[in-house]
Amino acid sequence: MTQQEFVSAIEAGLASGQGASFSDIEFSPDELLRSKKKYATQIVPFSLNVKNKTWRGIHFKNCSVTGLAFTGAVLEDCTFENCQLAIQNWESRYSNCKSISCDMRSFSFGADQASNANDFQDVVFEKCSMQASGMDFVVLESASFLNCKLDRAEFRQVTILHSKFVGKLDDVVFGRDYTDKPSRLQAVDFGKATINFSIFPNTHVSDVTAPENPKIHAISRYKEFIADLDRAIQADPGLGDVALTGIFTSEYTADSNFGIVNEDDFRELLKPKGMERLAQMLADPRWKN
Repeated sequence: MTQQEFVSAIEAGLASGQGASFSDIEFSPDELLRSKKKYATQIVPFSLNVKNKTWRGIHFKNCSVTGLAFTGAVLEDCTFENCQLAIQNWESRYSNCKSISCDMRSFSFGADQASNANDFQDVVFEKCSMQASGMDFVVLESASFLNCKLDRAEFRQVTILHSKFVGKLDDVVFGRDYTDKPSRLQAVDFGKATINFSIFPNTHVSDVTAPENPKIHAISRYKEFIADLDRAIQADPGLGDVALTGIFTSEYTADSNFGIVNEDDFRELLKPKGMERLAQMLADPRWKN
């Protein structure tokens, strides 16, 4: 298969309304094609920028995709399964698409500025690798992140609406203190999520569903909560030796005051008596979301 044959297959699939499927192919901008993926039976020299077009019903399975960019494009009812995706996106929209067991660490979710933002609506990401992904200016609506690897991912200046996260969220950042625009989370469901050392330092939050895990708590006055616990530690060294504000809320902006407390995050920072004080505070309804 050549790049032109690929484009022709896409166009034929769109014209017929049946879409198109591709499997076991490495799409690569490397003309020398020195490396071949174990699962790829074909390697296609590839450098394609799709502008202002709609792809509907396109399916990739067991593919490695680099050299593909979308500008002002729309992808509808597309699936990516067991793929390595290094796709660039500008002003593009993914609607009713699924990514399953994909390596998306080099996938361009975000944009360099708000005018180039990408939208993801009614999308599912399941068991995908997204570690350290930067998601700037992204709009996520009715999105599901199901058991994805999101370690150190950063949702900066994003809007997340009516979406859910399932599985582990370790060191995830929602909003950043150095960004001009706060992130916005509305009607986001963390009920089936386990959240560790994740922060919301520049984020406006409303109607969030807290994790069901009894050790994880949504706190509506997070900065005051941590400051109050710090004051207790200063008054009684038997509670702990470490100042918590610098660890948990140093990046919080003036307008952000939501956080999620995982009791396990404090076990190495507080003494047994301090953990008792933490439990007492968490039982106080005035801190609840």
